[in-house]
Order: sequence, then structure tokens, then C-alpha cells
Amino acid sequence: MRILLVEDNPGDIRLLQEYLKEGSAAGGFQITQVGRLSTGLERLAEARFDAVLLDLALPDSQGLDTLVRLHGVAKDVPIVVLTGIEDEALGVRLIQAGAQDYLVKGQVTGHLLTRSLRYAAERKRVEEELGESEARLRAILDNSPNLVFLKDTQGRYLHINRQFERAFHISCEAIAGKTDKEVFPAEQAAAFHANDLKVFQAGVLLEFEEVALHDDGPHTSIVFKFPLYGGDGKPYALCGITTDITERKVMEEALRQAEEKYRSIFDNAVEGIFQSTSSGRYLSVNPAMARMYGYASPEELMGSVTDIAHEVYVDPDCREALTRLLERQGVVRGFEYEVYRKDGSTIWISESVRAVRDGGGTILYYEGTIEDITERRRAEEERKRLAAMIESSNDAIMSLTEGRVSFWNPAAEKLFGYSSEEILGKSVNILVPSHLLGEVERNVERILRGEQIQDYETERVRKDGSIVPVSLTVSPLKDAHGKIVGPFAIIRDITERKRAEEELQRTLGELRTLSRRLEVVREDERTRIARELHDELGVRLTCLKMDLSRLRPSMNEASRPKLEETVLSMIEQVDTTIAAVQGLVAELRPGVLDDLGLVAAIEWQCLDFERRSGIRCLVDSSEEDIPMDSARATAAFRICQEALTNVVRHARAKEIRVHLDKLDRELLLEIHDDGQGILPEKVTDARSLGLLGMRERAGAVGGALRIVGLPGHGTTVTLRLPCE
Repeated sequence: MRILLVEDNPGDIRLLQEYLKEGSAAGGFQITQVGRLSTGLERLAEARFDAVLLDLALPDSQGLDTLVRLHGVAKDVPIVVLTGIEDEALGVRLIQAGAQDYLVKGQVTGHLLTRSLRYAAERKRVEEELGESEARLRAILDNSPNLVFLKDTQGRYLHINRQFERAFHISCEAIAGKTDKEVFPAEQAAAFHANDLKVFQAGVLLEFEEVALHDDGPHTSIVFKFPLYGGDGKPYALCGITTDITERKVMEEALRQAEEKYRSIFDNAVEGIFQSTSSGRYLSVNPAMARMYGYASPEELMGSVTDIAHEVYVDPDCREALTRLLERQGVVRGFEYEVYRKDGSTIWISESVRAVRDGGGTILYYEGTIEDITERRRAEEERKRLAAMIESSNDAIMSLTEGRVSFWNPAAEKLFGYSSEEILGKSVNILVPSHLLGEVERNVERILRGEQIQDYETERVRKDGSIVPVSLTVSPLKDAHGKIVGPFAIIRDITERKRAEEELQRTLGELRTLSRRLEVVREDERTRIARELHDELGVRLTCLKMDLSRLRPSMNEASRPKLEETVLSMIEQVDTTIAAVQGLVAELRPGVLDDLGLVAAIEWQCLDFERRSGIRCLVDSSEEDIPMDSARATAAFRICQEALTNVVRHARAKEIRVHLDKLDRELLLEIHDDGQGILPEKVTDARSLGLLGMRERAGAVGGALRIVGLPGHGTTVTLRLPCE
């Protein structure tokens, strides 16, 4: 840096030079020293300096005047003042008079001096750049074809550009400080002010259509108004940019009249039809285009979109490329690009458009048609991305977009019989049995929420109408932006596995049938044996007892004592045998079950259990009897019998409560003990044959058995069985 040192004190000169020499080693200072202000002014006239280091107390000048004189000659050179007085008020006056900085002698250090000089030079450079920038901005504004104005928060004009001056024949100086009421007719001024207030209230850029009186009559303009904010975050002014659209309004009226002739075609067309300005506003759109873009009406679309390039185009550069082609060729066909819909989703369109020009060749507007090609584009991208993996897959792979098939691999063709040409674009419902359509809708909703479905077994329909069992793994398919666009499914044919499972189930069914048949045969055999024991052996024993009883009176006196003793012994043995036979009969098939019904049979069973085991057994029932067929009654009786037996074997219980009830044509049988409680793993253990047999008995007659244990709090066995 080239430094001009204006200082007459030798001690200060030496000290300052030493400081600057230190700085020179780090960054480089070239020092020119003078002792008088007049000499300094001469040096500034002869050469260029990057900064001036100025002492206010010179032989030919003293105080603030020294700075004023120097700054008047060298306005572009930053000045750092040296003063022996530490006075903030003086410092403020120095800065106001043009100094970049000031230093107090005696407090100056080498670091402080070099930093101050460098910062002063940099601030001066920034000020110059800012001045140049302001000049460029002013030049841009003054040469803009648009009217530009600036108002304060009270509506007073601060600045207008030359186009504004020419339009309303008023200078920037003349309008400064005035409001709209002082410049325009009252009605217009009120409208302008109302719009200004809306901008300040909203705090953002707003667009208005305003009418102002010009020399040749009323002009309609599009006015963009936005607030300007200060460092404190509060608005201090409003800027407006006005574009005259009077000619466009005239053109719109002409278009409206012409539009009436073709409205029917326009409104009922399948493809989108539009007219737009080169500046990026829609003049007209048909209902098909509005629907395509997700709007309820053409009016909503046109009112919402004010900048087609940035509000419709995903890539605004595509709009610029299209307009360049239109300027060069006049007509463009099949121009493809991605656009935003109202809800933020995107679609791909193909546009065919031409530029409509006036007699002088100036473009008035664009008009054309659009076609939604989203499905085609998505299908192409999908195929490219997945082709390598999917072509070699043995599993059927497909994807959906909005419920329609968008991808279909060779394995899917083999599984379902549809070629890609036949299935793509078709609803996925073509593959779904009618009774499973609701299931598919629910699964799609889950996928669109971001969920995954793993190994879901269901059925699908082949082209030939046959049903194929499949296992589905479905995941969300996302685009490059991470947005879910539809489900992606891997489908596996599980026919062979199902066949094996069915064969297993058939075998198990046969075993269950055999088991039930054996149980019926066993129960029938028990009944037969019980009946024979009761009817044959019991009767014969009773007759034998009666014959022995008749022998006693016929005995003579001599032989009576000995024979009587023998007969009594035989009668006692017969009684014991009869009791044993009756016990066997009851064990095989309790007569009370057939004679008095299930409730009485379970009460007898519990009394007998309590007598034999010593465990208290309580029975309660809401019904005196619960009628049901013999098979179900027998099953309930045997299940209760097995449950009581398990309590004796495993529960260590002190009390059992048995409850019977009839609930809506259903038997409810609950057996609860206060024992140690069965463990959950024991309930499902295949080795627990007793529990398995109880479940089989219940299932064989259409019932359901539930066993729940709580360690330390006993076990509850619950049987539900149809009564009819």
C-alpha cells in the first residue's frame, strides 16, 4: 500500500514509520512523509495514494479544517486521522467530515495502525463499489420500460424512475414527499393506497391490476408491490414495478369474442388446450388442462399461476428452451417436460405449441395443446432401472402406478399368462379374485403410507381364469425425489407348497376323523359293556343274593348257625361285587348322563371326584339342564373328567370351581382351580397328550377349548360348545 504521512512531529514520524515498517514486512507499505498540509495536497495531485495518515495539528493548518481541506481535494482516498485528544464527540465529527477512522496518539500500536489503514482502504473500496452498484441500479431502473417507484410507510414517494416521470409528466424531485392523493385522482389514489396497505399487512410480494389515467386515456397495468425491510426486520418502504397491459387487455377482449365461436370444442376436448403470454401468464386454458394440473376449474389455474416458468415447470430452463425454439421456428411439436400439479405432485406432458404474431412479427401469445405422458415416462424409467435384475428373476415382479400395472417381467408373464402388452396399463384388479378386491385396496393404502408387506399369502387369477396361490412381498416404490409412486411386488407361486400343505391337512383330517370314529366306537363299546354289566351280570348277582336269602329259613336248627354264617358271607361278597359292577358301569358310561342330562352328570362327577380325591369341588349352573345331543354331552362330560384328573395329577389345588351356563345357544363350561397354574409353554406342548385329546374332543363336535394358566393363581379351562 502507498501511504501519505502528513505529520510534522519528528518523534511521531519516527514511531509511525517504525510501525509501518513492521507492517511492510507482513504486507508491504510505501511511505511518503510530508510536514505541511500544502505539501500533502501537492503530493496528492502528483501521485496516487492508497491511504492518508493525517495529523490535525500542522504548521499551516489546525483542527477539523485540516481534514476538510484534505478531503475536499482527495475524496477518493481514505483518510485516517491522528489526534492527541481522546474525545468521542470529536471522533464523530471527524467521521462525518469524511475520515475513514481516527487514532489517538499515545494509544497507537503497530498492529492497530496497520489494521486501521488496511480497513480504511478496504472500506473505501467497498464504498466505491457500492456507489458503482447504485449507479448501475439507477441506470437499469431509468432505462427500464416498466414504471418503478418507491414509497415510505406513510405513502410518500421517495423515488421514481424516468419511465414514471415520462408517463405522468412529473420529476423525481417534484414528486418526492408527496402521496398518491396529491398526484392522482381521488378514486385512483384510494385504490393505490388500499393495495399498498395489503402489501404491508402481508409482508410479501403481491400482484395487482391497477388503472391509471394517462394522456391518451385510462391504462391498465400489472403492478408488483413488495415491502423493503431494514436491519431491524421492520418494513421501511414499498417498491412497485408496473407493466402496462392495456394492449393485452384489448387483445384479451378480441380473444374472448373469438373464443365464443369455439367454446364447445375447447371445453370438451380430451387434451389440454391453452393460450399464454411470453411473460409467463395463462390467457386461457380448457377444463381438460385444469383437471390435468389438478385444479377445479380453468379460472383457478389461471388465477393461481402468474409465472409459468417457475410455478409450473419443474425445470424453469425448459421454458426458456421452448421459447427460444418458438422464436426461431414458430412451431414446436412433441416438446416433453415435467410440470407441477396443484398438490405439488408432478406429471410429464408433451406439448405442441405455436407462436401467434401480429402483422409486424411481434409475438402476441402462444397457443397449443398438451398431453399427459406421465405413465409412459414412468414406465420407461421403471423398465430401465429394474430391467437387469428383473429379467433374470424366477419370481414374478410387477409394479403399480395409481392402481394400474406399470411393470411386468417375463416371470410374471409365465405365471399369469399375460404378456406385457396385454397387462400394462390395466387395473391390477384383473389379477384379483372378486372377493379379494377389498384386501388389495387395503394393502395398497398400507404401501402408500410407507409400510412393507412380507410373505403375504393370498390368491390371484391367471389369464385362463384359474386360481393360483401366491406369496406376496410388497414394498413402496419411490422416485428420484423419495416420493412413493406406487407398490412394487414380488410374487411367488406357492402351488406346490400349498399342495403339500393340503396333503398334510388331508392326512391330519383323516387322522382326526379316525380318532373321532375310534372315540365313538370306544364310547359305544363302553356303553355296551356298561349295559351288559348292568343288565346281565348285575341282574344275575341280584338273583343270586335273593336265592341265598331264601335259603336261611329252610335251614334246620342243627346246621343253621354254620350255614347262616356262610350265607351271610356270600351275601356280603355279592353286595361288594354288585357295588364294583355299578362303579364300573358308572366309569364306563354314567347312567345319570343319559337319564338326567349333562348338568346332573357333571354334579355327580364332581361329588364323586371330591369323595375320591379329597379336593373340594363346587358346581354352579344357571340352568337345571342344558339340552344337547349325546355326542356333545359326552364330549363335555369327558373334557370335565380329564380336567379334574389333570388337577389331581399336576395342580396341587385345594379347591375347584365348575361353572355351567347357556349363552345364546352355546354351552359355556369353565373349570377353575386354585393350584400352581399351568405354564404357557405347556399349553401348546405337543407332548401334552391329555390337553391335545381335550382339544380334539372339543373340535370334533364343533367346539372350542381355551386353557389359561397364571403361575401361583391356578388354571382355567373354558369350553364353548354349540347346543344345537
